[in-house]
Amino acid sequence: MITTVRELDKLRLLYEGDCRDMMRVFLAARSVAEADLALAGLHDVLPERTLVSLANLREVIAEVPVPPCSIRVEAPALAQISGYAKERGSYVKPVGPDGCLVFVLAEGNLLFDIVLGDGAERVFLAPQGNGEDRVNPRAVDLLMERSGLLEELVDLTVHMGLVFNPTLYLSLEDWALEHAGESLAGLQDLF
Repeated sequence: MITTVRELDKLRLLYEGDCRDMMRVFLAARSVAEADLALAGLHDVLPERTLVSLANLREVIAEVPVPPCSIRVEAPALAQISGYAKERGSYVKPVGPDGCLVFVLAEGNLLFDIVLGDGAERVFLAPQGNGEDRVNPRAVDLLMERSGLLEELVDLTVHMGLVFNPTLYLSLEDWALEHAGESLAGLQDLF
């Protein structure tokens, strides 16, 4: 995980360039086939080591719970453990040097949503009414643009009492072998 977070700084620099849209599709897509197509498009532009880091980042993001779901601690205990303050109907915590906010909408042991805030903008982590993405693409933008947000979501996941154990890859072949069956089935559905 520490290596993935270190590589995140390198990926952030690339995210500002021409690869932004393909990287966003790769990180946010629910379909492994769609992610595979985005990865193929990036293969001509980025070195393999960078693509492996991107695949590992996708796995890290996939381990963050997508609400609604149940968690293993009560919401007030989660807020206390994680350093969140009660604000209206949610728990909020400022993250990073740029003052981004993470809002946790929870009651009892039910997590209703996680919202990322940047200034006046509020973005739900889970996509609203979009079956194509597993993570809101704008939330991916914020995770890539703002330091500390992804790390906070990882810490929050652990504090929820949920297992955080992403599959990390050493090569693109590892990623391809892990997702080969799902990717082929998804490609058949696309075409």
